[in-house]
Amino acid sequence: RGRALLPIWALLAAYWFLVSEDNTRLMRYMVPLLPVTALAVAGLLNELRRTGAAGGVAAVSAAGLMAGYAFLFTASYVRVMTEEDPRVQASRWIAGHAPRNQPFLVSTAHYSGAPQVQLWGYQKIEIQTDLAKLRAAESPYVAVSEYVTQKYDGALSRYPDVKAFFDYVGANYTEVARFENSQRLWFIDSKEGKTATLDWIYPNPRITIFRRRGSLADSVKRD
Repeated sequence: RGRALLPIWALLAAYWFLVSEDNTRLMRYMVPLLPVTALAVAGLLNELRRTGAAGGVAAVSAAGLMAGYAFLFTASYVRVMTEEDPRVQASRWIAGHAPRNQPFLVSTAHYSGAPQVQLWGYQKIEIQTDLAKLRAAESPYVAVSEYVTQKYDGALSRYPDVKAFFDYVGANYTEVARFENSQRLWFIDSKEGKTATLDWIYPNPRITIFRRRGSLADSVKRD
């Protein structure tokens, strides 16, 4: 029986190695593993059931716990889709605080990860993590998306240029607003810990808005 599962374990190992070689990891890449993993888990539960009455109870209990956890985790994740998107929340804040006669900077790894301030009458400038663009900009504000911070979480020291960008933000800007919906449901938080994939944070990216220290942003008349 153990040998019969060898092809499944070999497929899991080979595919896991293939996915780990790619720097861009998306949740949908895991979909091909689901049927194989389900077969492996079913085989384990079946073996537990065959061990006797106690094993049967253990198998049913384990299956129930896994199903219950999966349901709660899914509910924790999708519930944010019923709330106002952080990018929209950030856009509303920007419209009420930032002058429209100056461009607005956004730092994101993809255009969809940042507030679409151009729809609110601003000139939107995407700077990613370009320190030269940040220094040269006239705007006192910059919105930083989790789309970009997630890429370098825990590994800034390996990217000197990116580290210099965030060090400059930390030394010259003050955080004035942050937008992110809670994904906690009871004891489960589907966003807790490090996020491994970009598409996982798509419905709820944290948007942090910084204002340059010493700027006259608050005294500029808004259009």
